[in-house]
Amino acid sequence: MAGSRAQEATMAIKMVFRPREVVSEERFYGDEFPSYAIAYDGFVNGPPGFLSPLDGKLYESSEKGFRRIKGATRPLANWPKVNFDHHAGVVRLATNSSAAQAFLAVKCGLMKAFSVRGVPTAHLYGNDPDQDGTKTTFILINHDSPYLDTPMFRDLLSLHNHLDITAGTYRVKKRWHILQRLIWIGEPYTLARQKGLLAKMNAEGMRDLVLEGHERIIKTIEGEGEEVEPDMRFEVLEEYDGWKVVNEIGQHARYGMHDLDAFLTTRDRGDGSRQYMFCRRSKYIWHFPTQLLLPALNRAEKKHGNGVGGWGGSDTFVCSPRDGGSLLPYDTVVHKIARPIIERAMAM
Repeated sequence: MAGSRAQEATMAIKMVFRPREVVSEERFYGDEFPSYAIAYDGFVNGPPGFLSPLDGKLYESSEKGFRRIKGATRPLANWPKVNFDHHAGVVRLATNSSAAQAFLAVKCGLMKAFSVRGVPTAHLYGNDPDQDGTKTTFILINHDSPYLDTPMFRDLLSLHNHLDITAGTYRVKKRWHILQRLIWIGEPYTLARQKGLLAKMNAEGMRDLVLEGHERIIKTIEGEGEEVEPDMRFEVLEEYDGWKVVNEIGQHARYGMHDLDAFLTTRDRGDGSRQYMFCRRSKYIWHFPTQLLLPALNRAEKKHGNGVGGWGGSDTFVCSPRDGGSLLPYDTVVHKIARPIIERAMAM
């Protein structure tokens, strides 16, 4: 069975992991990162983008065609670059997952730009080995493989896209068997997260976890995969007008939260910190203003001793820092920050 390990070894497409690191657009599109760099799923704090010689104020149009702008300093050697992302600066409900973006890019000529003398070439930059990153790297490494054109892979990617866009709250009905297979593919990551291994996992550990996910994708496509029934148990801790505070009991609790318009999930990480996620089904749930919660939570986090803040998200969800969790107590997050902001929004 030809897998991603063999594919990666025979071409100039390499995965590069910088655990839990997030870089600015200026850093990624500037001199620090090499040509043929592809970032995905939150590595760059910015929306999807593509840098070619016609971008970055290198060229301007004239009657004679394109010409180099005087004084342009960005080196031509620093392109092409791509960022596949659906977190910062996007309308979440209208933006595909990183994997779906990569799939469409591959089918629409991405490798025409990312090749050197006919050899596919890319450095794939990630900061976490989660399900979206696993599928994104699988697609890019196997860009010319017939695996991508199989009905099974298309079904896996389609359901993954809906779940990832909605932070797992998309209601699954007729494609239950596809969900069970996605859960099995993502099981190595889920178990590592459950055991608390991700907070300190190094680049090699992340690479091994992603490659194990690639192998499970191939087994599933070839009919050798398994199905896992989701554990969607959760309990409501507090209930307010229009939103709830819930405790995720099962590993796949969010798959069972499709009837909740807005909620906060929380859990004790066991190291003195907590994990939080504020989530609304879409921006149409306007009374749950994630865009107002984010700056307030980051200010409080810094005051509490976490100097960088570290909360992030999109227009539909806000998460505590991926690396190290939040130092904010439950009472501070729920009663001193979230409730006043949400109640003011509700009163508008």
